[in-house]
Amino acid sequence: MELLDWLIVLTLLACIFFGNTKAAAERKSVADFLAANRSVGQYLLAVGEGTAGLGAVTVVAYLERGYTAGFVPTYWALAQTPLDIFIRVTGFVRYRYRMTKAMTMAQFFEMRCPSPQ
Repeated sequence: MELLDWLIVLTLLACIFFGNTKAAAERKSVADFLAANRSVGQYLLAVGEGTAGLGAVTVVAYLERGYTAGFVPTYWALAQTPLDIFIRVTGFVRYRYRMTKAMTMAQFFEMRCPSPQ
């Protein structure tokens, strides 16, 4: 690799290290790490949820589905998009989850459905 390539790699690593150091100073508890200290708004949660589900494997799976089944699954996914946007923006499901102060879905289910002793 050339010097320019190494500079690009080192610059990116330095930015990641700097960002992690600044973020570590802001984290004071587990709630800060897992739930952003419960201070994140609905819109940022909706965007974060959408980007968390978008990865290389997901994109390849959608392309494969489109190749094997045609346009029909894509049509139904696009048809349900307005409902998805409504649910994400209004917090229809997420509202109750946030009210329980649960940090993970497992903890939420444990609070809602305690195991019999």
